[in-house]
Amino acid sequence: MSLFGNTPYNHQHIERFVIAFGSLFTGITVVKKDAAGKKLQSYECPIEYAPKHKWLSRVREQNDLTAPQVKMTLPRMAFEMVDIQYAPTRKIGVNGVYALGNINGIRGKIYPPTPYDVVFYLHVVSKQEKNDALQILEQILPYFQPYLTLNYEILPEYKIFKDVPITLQGYQVEDTFEGSPEDQRTITQIFTFSAQMDFFGPMLLNTAIIKDAFVNFGYEFGKPTNATVELKVNPTTASKNDIYTIDTIITERI
Repeated sequence: MSLFGNTPYNHQHIERFVIAFGSLFTGITVVKKDAAGKKLQSYECPIEYAPKHKWLSRVREQNDLTAPQVKMTLPRMAFEMVDIQYAPTRKIGVNGVYALGNINGIRGKIYPPTPYDVVFYLHVVSKQEKNDALQILEQILPYFQPYLTLNYEILPEYKIFKDVPITLQGYQVEDTFEGSPEDQRTITQIFTFSAQMDFFGPMLLNTAIIKDAFVNFGYEFGKPTNATVELKVNPTTASKNDIYTIDTIITERI
């Protein structure tokens, strides 16, 4: 029996979360000052999604400071998703379903999500000026105590958002200073983050029209009901665009 016999689906959980995660670090700015502390210029660090080794090789591919080619501007940042691990302690059950609401006459429900911890690396590369690296570090650390909660749209079809805790799990520094004095020295900071993500399966959609409803009335909890009201579409074969009436049947119990 195939697991994928249902209608194909793609909630784009990872794609949307990657975009939201990267946007957390936009706007980080490095300020250059002279010896007297006067501001000379400010520079907003660009950020992109890229694997570490490929990205760092681009940064360091032109080590000759006297080369006429245009270099990549530093400091700059890149991030990547490196690991996904199942989180059994966050599993909330498998038997229930979530009612998602009604959109354009279609009622939806979905089974509880499967929890995974997703690990990201954030790489920050700066030039030999140690102050650049420290400025970026001090702009990131205050927001993670040790986690920050990110709210993102997990099921856009039904406008459902979710808070995702992102924990700063580790930090390390690589100081590259090899070669001749003309070679470029770079400082690489590596932040390790873990995001508590949930992954939903396919939505169960129902377009059937309710044509018969019952309401039971009682005066005491746990005792037999005193009356039942039934609302019924007449004729039962009618669709929403046909002519029909609603019959009300009240049954009282003494």
